[in-house]
Amino acid sequence: SPAGSPKAASASEAGWDERAETVLAKLEELADNKEMRKANAELLVQLCDMLAGLVFDIRAGMPSNPPHIASRLLKQIMGLMDLKDMKEPRFMLKLSRAALLLLRTEGSTQGFPTSGVQLAYLNIAQGLFKLSQQGEHDKAFMAEGMLEPLLEALESDAPECASNDLKVFIIGALKNVSNEESCQRRLAEAGVIAALFRLLSAEHLMGSSKEAQLLIQATAALRNFADGQHEEFLADERLPAPPTGM
Repeated sequence: SPAGSPKAASASEAGWDERAETVLAKLEELADNKEMRKANAELLVQLCDMLAGLVFDIRAGMPSNPPHIASRLLKQIMGLMDLKDMKEPRFMLKLSRAALLLLRTEGSTQGFPTSGVQLAYLNIAQGLFKLSQQGEHDKAFMAEGMLEPLLEALESDAPECASNDLKVFIIGALKNVSNEESCQRRLAEAGVIAALFRLLSAEHLMGSSKEAQLLIQATAALRNFADGQHEEFLADERLPAPPTGM
């Protein structure tokens, strides 16, 4: 059939579904067997990469009916992230990125209560914050494309992303990895400084006692950017320009 014909599209979609089912089946097998995971660590890394590829396909509209597979992928990813031996950085960053992208994909949370989605976000952010505290994985955050999904969640107006606790963990992680110069540049280019200033603006503050930690983390994060990205601080009159003639 000619490329682009309904028959070709159907065949392509059938191939995608088959590939997705194969990845899911293998991940389910590994999730149930710790010894198998230990003996097949490199395969597990490859499967995590394939998982990320499926997630990108879903976000790009590859399968015409993505919810049936997206929700299963999300459930599988969250299950894997609960396993102690899957908290190694090489697994955790790949799975966290895929999970955050899926959580922002329409249909993927079908059947999940709002409280469950909120908890998923919180668990991912908390895990990434702990990982970021180690300092040695800053470049891995960038290499695995972890910075943009975190910033996307921070800026989201969705109810699932509204909690101060979630924002504190996300800002804390971004603050920690921004100690690395290349991460700092990438975050600045992605708009993190504007996002942090928005969080500090009056319309975003309700006067809650829980906001204290949010303010502390956001201010500390901005301090990291003050030297290398000072031009951003003068944009839109966020800070007064220094006097001239001095």
